[in-house]
Amino acid sequence: MMQPVILISAARQRLAINHSAALAMNVLNCSFTELLISLGCVPLVVVPGMPVEALERLFAMADGLLLGSGQDLCPSHYGEDCEVSYSAQVSGVGEPYKRPLMLSPDKDRDVLELALYRQARLRQLPILGVCRGLQLINVAEGGSLYQEIPDRGVEHGIDPDGWINYHPVDVDPQSRLYRIIDKRSFSVSSVHHQAIKRLAPGLKACARAADGVIEAVELASHEHFVLGLQGHIEKTLLNHPEHLQIWKTFASEAATRSRQHVN
Repeated sequence: MMQPVILISAARQRLAINHSAALAMNVLNCSFTELLISLGCVPLVVVPGMPVEALERLFAMADGLLLGSGQDLCPSHYGEDCEVSYSAQVSGVGEPYKRPLMLSPDKDRDVLELALYRQARLRQLPILGVCRGLQLINVAEGGSLYQEIPDRGVEHGIDPDGWINYHPVDVDPQSRLYRIIDKRSFSVSSVHHQAIKRLAPGLKACARAADGVIEAVELASHEHFVLGLQGHIEKTLLNHPEHLQIWKTFASEAATRSRQHVN
């Protein structure tokens, strides 16, 4: 049986390696690739700067698309000016409207991932978005983002001491997400300062935090598997096995597509 091929894009960051000056590198969280491999998938990494025209060859072998975490999307993609300043002088994750350079938008990555999403949608490939990936799905479908989440009592970011906050989310019982995890509520790790503001017309909010922040989206039409989750479901599998069920479903959908390739 052929293993399903999953396209996944890398981020670009400047990193100091072996005491050298910072080098520009393509970066991808191993949690994503190792998880896909463990589920019998073949991750195929796509790098920012690749010509959009070259994607045609990749999609000839692709069975799914994973949109992962990373820096902020450029607000120009949803018709707004940038309200956040990004600086190398900001330590940690910064504070509202003052964020570190590592979170500054990469327009090449934005263009690449928007093209990947639209091509995958056109081909009805299974699509899973995590953190930034959820936000990109919403923007690609015509929605917008909070550039800084309004403070309504739920902590979504990392504390100054590095503590990662967890909080519960409520799941719509009429959603595809509910059918996958069979739970009305589950906990997520919250590591983000932006979130969905205006939900795109073709999407359905299938999970929310207590402050109203949208924590998961899916296609309102259910025409094929498109699911985005704000929490880092790739890092919490031991304590939250329902997150693994989401990954298994995504891999299964891709495997079905792979079999169609063979036939």
